[in-house]
Amino acid sequence: MITQKMLKSKVTYDKDSGLFYNKKTGRRVGFIHSSNKINNTKYIKIAIIIDGKEHRHYAHRLAWLYTYGKFPEFQIDHIDHDGTNNKIHNLRDVAQAQNSKNVKKSSSNTSGYTGVWRRGRMWVSEIMVDRKKIKLGSYKNIQDAVIARMKAEKKYVFHENHGK
Repeated sequence: MITQKMLKSKVTYDKDSGLFYNKKTGRRVGFIHSSNKINNTKYIKIAIIIDGKEHRHYAHRLAWLYTYGKFPEFQIDHIDHDGTNNKIHNLRDVAQAQNSKNVKKSSSNTSGYTGVWRRGRMWVSEIMVDRKKIKLGSYKNIQDAVIARMKAEKKYVFHENHGK
């Protein structure tokens, strides 16, 4: 298990840029890794050699370790949805249920609004909370469906960046 002390002996981390640099060479370290083939989520991974053994970790988890002295307890949420932006102020340690309340809009979304879609002549509004789909209603116009969705996001404490 890599410790903060081991990490700091090998790299430096710039919390304002979110980048890591090799302490000996001064060169930037890390490579982009596609972790999810379905939505092509990209994160940066970093390989660090300690005692002849390679340790590969996601940069966002190492940023947390570097800054706070321990690995995150839960999942790291990239607040702006950019998995390559590892600025410390863009990262938060949250449980999976909370992390799912800050996801970007699906690439298959056709209405322009998360949780709102068309069924025939009606606009349907729904929200997923704790892995359960909650139907918010069917509406004649899209604005009413969006308002219902926004009220539900507020009620269930979704992050302000959710669906953006």
